[in-house]
This record gives sequence, C-alpha cells and structure tokens, in this order.
Amino acid sequence: MTHWSEHNRFADEIVYVPVWELAACCEGGTVRLPYGEVVPYDVPLVLEEWHGSGDKLDGYILPRPDGQHSIGIRYGTGDSEYLSPRVQDYRLVNELLTKYSSEAAAAPSP
Repeated sequence: MTHWSEHNRFADEIVYVPVWELAACCEGGTVRLPYGEVVPYDVPLVLEEWHGSGDKLDGYILPRPDGQHSIGIRYGTGDSEYLSPRVQDYRLVNELLTKYSSEAAAAPSP
C-alpha cells in the first residue's frame, strides 16, 4: 500500500483503512450511469469511481469528536489530490475506526 502521509496535513490524526473496506461505508442507493441504466451504488462501483482518480489509493478515517468521522481517499501528493466521499453508514465507519485504531496501537514500533 502506498502511504501519502507526508502529504496529508492530518497525518498524525488519521487511521489507515483498506479502501475496499472503506468503500462499504459509502455504498447505498442507486446511480444512473451515463448511458441511462440505473444500478445499485455498491462497493464495486464505489471502488471503480475512486480508481478513476488513480491506481494508488490510501483510505483513511479522520476521527472527529462529534463521532461524525470524515473519511478520505488520497490518490496523490498535491494538496487537492484526495476525495472526500459521502458516508452512508457511520456505524461501519466507527467499527472500522475501532478495529484499525486497535491494530495500530498493538503493532510494535519500528
């Protein structure tokens, strides 16, 4: 996994999460494709959309005190090279935050 930490102003606060798991927080509803078909906005479609920005993606959660945590998808080093997807399932975001915060805390320091 590529980490764009040195290019993220919140690098000391974010918790990395695999993008395919983070995509599940954004699925829901339907979207109309350019040729008119209406399809479910599911994990494969979310990932396809994100990968349209780049092939090396970092997914992360930026914790917020109010519990409405922000999620981000970083695809480059520029200040504006990130996506701020709309969260559909904050319960899942909280579960992922707990899971990956615990894993990071348990990992041995280099």
